[in-house]
Amino acid sequence: MGKRKLWSLAALAALVCLPVVAQERKALTYVEPAGRPSQPIDLTVALPADKVRDRVRMNLERAGLQLVATDRNDVVAATYAGRAMPWIDCGWIFSFEQGQRASPKRVGGAAEKATIVVRRGDQSLQMERRVVLDALLGVTVEAEGNRARVTGKVTYVVTRMISAPNGESEISMIDFRSGETGSFDKGTTCLPTGQLERLIIQGLPRAR
Repeated sequence: MGKRKLWSLAALAALVCLPVVAQERKALTYVEPAGRPSQPIDLTVALPADKVRDRVRMNLERAGLQLVATDRNDVVAATYAGRAMPWIDCGWIFSFEQGQRASPKRVGGAAEKATIVVRRGDQSLQMERRVVLDALLGVTVEAEGNRARVTGKVTYVVTRMISAPNGESEISMIDFRSGETGSFDKGTTCLPTGQLERLIIQGLPRAR
């Protein structure tokens, strides 16, 4: 019996991320995020600036972020490292593991870990897929009398790791900011959901 040819990792990764138009009759279909990227924070708050900075720091620490020292009193910074969901949306991967007539398995494009079965003809291979997020939040709190203006944005760095059955692996990264989207070379598109941005202003009273 002849040996079955192992697919290259690049070919497998491409299958995971092919867009819907090109993938209508294939084993995998990718659907991009339906929403729009969340925008940077720009809000006037009905509290003095020093109290606002304290609230912002408390919000970020309670959410498990790590505060970062800065050389400016009006700036608050923090980092996040871990799961990508629910902070970003990378669409959905639909896997037709039992053939085209069966209901597909749906996997989030930003899922921390996923096993996706790739089928072609009589071949069936399992790909291990991981996604992790590193993020940096930068917040500026400027005094405006007895009020404060809060501006902030997040820088997102998304790392995607794909492992093939033959032991090969592929690591790729993208970065984008609040209000932007980012796309991997092989099609997966990611955008911020706004949940990290909203941590900044949680519980702050908006000025009229």
